[in-house]
Amino acid sequence: MTTTRRATAQEYFRPAFLPALLLAVTLVVGLLTQHLGTATVIRFIACALALIVVVFAWQARSHVWIVAIAAVAVLWNPAFPLPFSGVGWDAAHVLAATIAMAAALFVRQRMEGTSVRASR
Repeated sequence: MTTTRRATAQEYFRPAFLPALLLAVTLVVGLLTQHLGTATVIRFIACALALIVVVFAWQARSHVWIVAIAAVAVLWNPAFPLPFSGVGWDAAHVLAATIAMAAALFVRQRMEGTSVRASR
C-alpha cells in the first residue's frame, strides 16, 4: 500500500542561491560605486548573473521569479543601457537586490531520484 506525504526540505536544493547572492552583492556594490564610473562593468556582471538565475528559475519552474529576475536583467542590460539616475535608480538597486535575495531563498528544485510517494 502506498501513502502520499509532503516533501521534506532535504528533498529540495536551491540551484540559484549562489548566483542570486552574487547578484545582490553586485547590485549593492554598484549602488555604492556609482560615482566611480563603474556602471558599465556592474551592468555586465548584474545582467549575466540575472540571466543565470533566470535559467535556474526556469528549470525549477518558478515562473514568478523568472519574470522578476528577467526584469532585473532588462534594466541592467549593458547593450542597451537605460538612462536612469538619481534617487529612483538608487531605490531600484536596493529593490533589485532584495528581489535577488528572495529568489535565492525561494527558487528551489526537487532533487533527482526523490519522489513524493513513500511505500510501506
